[in-house]
Amino acid sequence: MKNKNINSNSPYLIGIGASAGGLEAINAFFENLPSDTGFSYVVVQHLSPDHKSMMAELLSRHTSMSVKEARDGILIQPNCVYILPAKKFITVKHSKLLLHDKPPSNQPNNAIDVFFQSMADDFKSNAVAVILSGTGFDGSKGAAKVKENGGIVIVQEPSTAAFDGMPNSVISKGIADFILPAENIPQELMDYLEAIPSLQSFHLNAHRDEGMLMEILMLVRKASGLDFSYYKRPTLFRRITKRLLELNITKLQDYLEYITYHPSELQVIAKEFLINVTQFFRDPEAFNVISTKILPQLFKDKKAGDTVKIWSVACCSGEETYSLAILFHEYMHKNNLQDINLKIFGTDIDKNSLEIASRGIYNKSILQHISGQRIAKYFGAEGESYRIVPEIRKMIVFSYHNIIKDPPFSRMDFISCRNMLIYIQPECQKEVLRKLHFALNMEAHLFLGSSEHIGIIKTSLEEVDKKWRIYKCISKNRVMDDTITIPLEKSNVLHSLSKPKPKNPIQHLPELFKDTLLEEHQFTGVLIDPNFEVKQAVGNFKNYIDFPDTGLNFNLLKIVPPDLGIALSVAIRKAIKDNDTTVMRGVTVRNEKGVKRFVNITVKPYIRQTTFDQPFLFIVLNDGGKSEGAFGSKDIARTALEYDRMHELERELKENRENLQSVIEELESTNEELQSSNEEMFLPTKSCKALMKNFNL
Repeated sequence: MKNKNINSNSPYLIGIGASAGGLEAINAFFENLPSDTGFSYVVVQHLSPDHKSMMAELLSRHTSMSVKEARDGILIQPNCVYILPAKKFITVKHSKLLLHDKPPSNQPNNAIDVFFQSMADDFKSNAVAVILSGTGFDGSKGAAKVKENGGIVIVQEPSTAAFDGMPNSVISKGIADFILPAENIPQELMDYLEAIPSLQSFHLNAHRDEGMLMEILMLVRKASGLDFSYYKRPTLFRRITKRLLELNITKLQDYLEYITYHPSELQVIAKEFLINVTQFFRDPEAFNVISTKILPQLFKDKKAGDTVKIWSVACCSGEETYSLAILFHEYMHKNNLQDINLKIFGTDIDKNSLEIASRGIYNKSILQHISGQRIAKYFGAEGESYRIVPEIRKMIVFSYHNIIKDPPFSRMDFISCRNMLIYIQPECQKEVLRKLHFALNMEAHLFLGSSEHIGIIKTSLEEVDKKWRIYKCISKNRVMDDTITIPLEKSNVLHSLSKPKPKNPIQHLPELFKDTLLEEHQFTGVLIDPNFEVKQAVGNFKNYIDFPDTGLNFNLLKIVPPDLGIALSVAIRKAIKDNDTTVMRGVTVRNEKGVKRFVNITVKPYIRQTTFDQPFLFIVLNDGGKSEGAFGSKDIARTALEYDRMHELERELKENRENLQSVIEELESTNEELQSSNEEMFLPTKSCKALMKNFNL
């Protein structure tokens, strides 16, 4: 790592808290840290009160900075590391370290909290709290104080920690700026601190910059089709700051102007926002847990001909999806389960990554985490690259899907959604978790990232493996917000405080009208794009829409009963052609058992309009009794044929017009050529006559 002295005029104090298993992480941190940053470091580790600490001597082997045991009243110096002595608490005030006798107590050790809180008060935004391996909760309160005062909080990724209690405690509070392996923390910290002036500018002008940020996100969405508005703001600002540094731009306003003159930058920043952190068999221990604990449960009741469905959410370039496919394939062959159908869906919002995943070709260097045996069995060499074998590739369908906005899949036996939730805002996290819960079968399993939590769906899932965040679905009851409710009858005060203010019914008439219609008539609303793709649905849409077991398709016409699909096709095409609302009443629809029911269809087009930012159609469905003029299947088929014939005639007419125009253009061209030839022939003839006249011939 190159040396960086980032800002000697504003020195930072880096507090490092660790407990059980922390020595290895502390060593890894300092081994990857330059020795001339200009910062000061204080290491607070839970130590045995009965033994002299060898920490200073041991740590000296991993850094060239001065490492010393802290003394009371010492003024901290740059490029120095101070170690907490045994039987002491340590604080900092006016840049001096103060030692305090540790009171005799059976209470949990909170030395890290004590130091972090004093560091937050003394160094404000120049305080950095680093939480490494350890048990218990020490450090979480102090880290919260550091964050509150404008400092930075960095946590060791729990899956890399010998003990994940302390890291998880901080992560659960939602205050971590970075969650990284110990050896990666120094580089990310240096990069971040180098960008601090720009980031501080964002914080100071948060309201103004939010407006400009939204303008940038809107431009990115138009250019790339990707919507990042639901990402956490610190994540977006850090990514933008990185680009500002690379372009030598200091203000967000200047960057917005730069984009105006360099529209290709929108693709660059969109790629920066996409956080594609993936590899084959990432966290091998987690895959071992899935193979030994999860798959036996998953397959125990499966019979020949059954289908097992897996969903890899935010699959990036496909490495995790293929890893799951290989793992399941190995288990099925080992246990003679080849008669069971395996369907795997890999989805993402990054179309470029999906193209890589679909090709299934990877550079040799990316396979370093795969055993030679697996490479030989599941990959074929192609020059300097390797391609996934067809047997694995055909198991997987890769598709664009935005889990925040698009309807979820259903009846999944296993879902992997790792390290996506940590980047999106809390409300979006809740929505994603609801959809994941909806997609799971009973007793199906959910695999999250090691830094993620199930939050709102915790009562519906059972923890299978704490370290690797693997859960089993034990309830399909509707998921509600995880707010605490207090029985009102127990407290008149609470009752009076929480009693809602009466509403004026006249002011809420649209709401009353909508609720009454939905409740009484069971209306369903479906929003589709001009390509018939379902984008959102409200009401009792399960009465009409059914996602397939063996395919991935959101085309409305293909996920409704065939009779209804034909009627919808006719109604939608007529609405588009006429640019007006189309209504079909009493459409006969038969289910798989041949039972008839009658459905009313209303289609309102929003294709040629400027009110909304994109064209769409809104469809309303509801069951109704058959009435005069109702559409039976023969009527619909006849109407569909008439529309198809009409469109065919229109297409033929258009082609004939184009052909006629081509013929006219060719004739004109031929006439011009003939005219030129005539002139060329005519001119020599005139010249010859003139010569003959001159020579009296």
